[in-house]
Amino acid sequence: MSTKASKPYHKPEEEEMMDGKDAQLSYFRTEEEAEEYAEFLGCEGTHSTTIDGETFFMACATHDENVELEEMRQEKAYQYKSFDAEVKDIDTKSRTVTGYFAQFGFVDSDGDMIMEKAFDKSIKENGVNGKNRIMHLYQHDTKLPLGKPHVLKEDEYGLYFESKIAETSYGNDVLKLYEAGIINEHSIGFQTVRNTAQSGYNQIDEVKLFEGSTVTFGANENTPFMGFKSMSKKQTVEHIKKMTKAVRSGTFTDDTFHLLEIQLKQLEQIILDSLYSQSKSMPSKNTFDSKLPSELDELIQLFALKYHKPKIKE
Repeated sequence: MSTKASKPYHKPEEEEMMDGKDAQLSYFRTEEEAEEYAEFLGCEGTHSTTIDGETFFMACATHDENVELEEMRQEKAYQYKSFDAEVKDIDTKSRTVTGYFAQFGFVDSDGDMIMEKAFDKSIKENGVNGKNRIMHLYQHDTKLPLGKPHVLKEDEYGLYFESKIAETSYGNDVLKLYEAGIINEHSIGFQTVRNTAQSGYNQIDEVKLFEGSTVTFGANENTPFMGFKSMSKKQTVEHIKKMTKAVRSGTFTDDTFHLLEIQLKQLEQIILDSLYSQSKSMPSKNTFDSKLPSELDELIQLFALKYHKPKIKE
C-alpha cells in the first residue's frame, strides 16, 4: 500500500537507541496517518506520545512493537547504491578501467548521503593492501566476477578504483559497452555500519564494502540485483541447502568464499525485505515464510564455524 499521504515527523537529535543502533521512529500529527503507517508496518492500532508539549501518534498498539517493526524495516544486511559512472579512462590493450564506484556528499533518492571516510575501514581491512577480498562484479552477480580492483581508495570526490577486466566473454562485452558509452553507472554492494539521522537525510558514516559493480541501464539509483528475487520459496530453500552442502564439504579459495558470502548477504536481505512486507496479523501470502530465517541462520552459523570467523551477521 502507499504511504505517500503520511508525512512523519522525526526527532533527529533524540533518536531511540536499540542494541547500540539508532532507530528512526515515525511520529504523526493525526491518528489516521498513524493507522495508515501501522498497516504499512504490519501491525494494528496506534499509541500516542508527547514531544515538547505536543501530542503525536505512532503506529502499533504498543511502543515496543513499533520499535521492533521499525528495527526490522530499517535493518539492512545488504544494500545497493548506484551512481552515474565517472569513467576516467579505458585502456582496452591492458583491459584496465578506472573511475568511481561511489560519490561523497550527494543525497540520493533514498535520502542517504555517503560521507568521506565511510569506506576507510573496509579498504584497510579488505582492500588491496589488506585481505584483498573486495570484488569487482558485473551487475552485482557473483557468477560474473570481472576481477578485483588493483587500486581502491577514497579521494575528495568519492571511491576511486582501477580494475583489470577479466578475459572472459562477458568481460569482453563489458569493455565494449564501456567504449560505446552504454554503461552509465557503477554501483556498490555494502552493509551500513554507522549512520546518523540528519534533518532531511540519512548520513552514512561507515559501511562494510563487499563489492563494486559495473551496471548497465541503471536508471534507478538503487539498482536491484534480481538474481534471487524471482525464485520461489522452494527454490530459495534448495539454493540455501546447496550452499550449506558446498560449505560443509568443499575446500574453497578465499575468493570463492567471499563470493559465497556476498550471495549469503544478498539472500539474507531479500528475506528481511520479505518479512518486513508481511503483515503479522494476516497469514503469509508471500513466497517466503518463517521457515526460511532458520534455514538461513543455519548457513550463517556454518560459515562462522567452518572458517573460524566471527558471525557474518553483524
